[in-house]
Amino acid sequence: MIRILTKEDCCGCQACEQICPSRCICMKIDDEGFAYPHVEQNLCIDCGLCESVCPVLNRNVPRIPLKTFGAVSKVPQVVDESSSGGAFHDIATCILKQGGYVYGASFDEHYDLCQVCIRKEEDLKELQGSKYIQSRNGDSYSKINQQLREGHKVLYCGTPCMVAGLKKYLHGNEYPNLITIDFICHGVPSPKLWQLFLKETLDSYSVGHKDIAAISFRDKSNGWRDYRLAIELKSGKKIVLGKNGNGYMKAFAANMSLRPSCYECQVRKGRSHSDITISDFWDITYIRPDLDNNKGASLVMCNTKKGTDIFSKADMNFFEVEFEKALKHNPAWGMEKKDMPENRNEFFTRLNDCDNVSQLLADILRQPLMKYLKYEFGLLKYRLKLYIKRTF
Repeated sequence: MIRILTKEDCCGCQACEQICPSRCICMKIDDEGFAYPHVEQNLCIDCGLCESVCPVLNRNVPRIPLKTFGAVSKVPQVVDESSSGGAFHDIATCILKQGGYVYGASFDEHYDLCQVCIRKEEDLKELQGSKYIQSRNGDSYSKINQQLREGHKVLYCGTPCMVAGLKKYLHGNEYPNLITIDFICHGVPSPKLWQLFLKETLDSYSVGHKDIAAISFRDKSNGWRDYRLAIELKSGKKIVLGKNGNGYMKAFAANMSLRPSCYECQVRKGRSHSDITISDFWDITYIRPDLDNNKGASLVMCNTKKGTDIFSKADMNFFEVEFEKALKHNPAWGMEKKDMPENRNEFFTRLNDCDNVSQLLADILRQPLMKYLKYEFGLLKYRLKLYIKRTF
């Protein structure tokens, strides 16, 4: 029987819920907005399957990539609609053209995030782009298991812990027709905070969920490096919230709104055993300035031969890069521990009775002056270095 002694012991992948033969496990939302397994003990048959598929209880060994690449899609529109260089889109397109299934995170009608399955290239757009919320897995693992057994090609894209959960659910069976993609993950924020923040933002513009056409956490209208959280309305108007000008993204960057298990992640350093890991390739301007137009570039880590093979079929501009160089500005890949803010518990306690989320975020995230000046100086230094590099 799965027992969550502390909330740090559960990443919320839902593998235990989906594997249970007696259906005695269901996910329940806590006060912070995160889901945890609840067991109906009178229905449990003590088969032990739930424990065997838990990626936190059964930690994998670290693994470094076989090959690492910088990549940019050859289609400008794909780059514009992606968070970075369009690697996920172009790899997923290869699977869809072979008649396969592609799983990824998409908003539902309430703008909650969940894992969905698509089969058409025109539906791929809904899976593109970073979405800084924890996604609900639903019954995707059980569906994938059935599709694999029927011989279909399947691509699953999710956080490292979700990929690790899928691998455990499949009991280590390395299906040749399964490709898994994860990404360098900072952590997953609270869905509850997202819903409160979204509602408050929409209310301030006198619009509702039904008026939303699209949401982008990485709108690149001002360039890849100066992205914004943007809400596009059906009226054609766009609500643009600055990268550092809104409390939601500040809380994410400050580790304030993350799931408890994210502070000591059990699946970083390649422990998810995904076939491919993708991320932003921030250092492309130093290595291949000809491919850097400030629209976005992908870092692609091919962790297995399967991953290398499918990436080679994606029609992208790419080049190989040393693994250590690639990680220079992506330290989260190997950062197993994050500092939990001292006032995190205070934040979530106050959130439960909050009638002004933006004000709460401003209060809780107020930085000492010297820390703020140090950050601004570092940012100025980086931009100056970038300017000199490009000019001379």
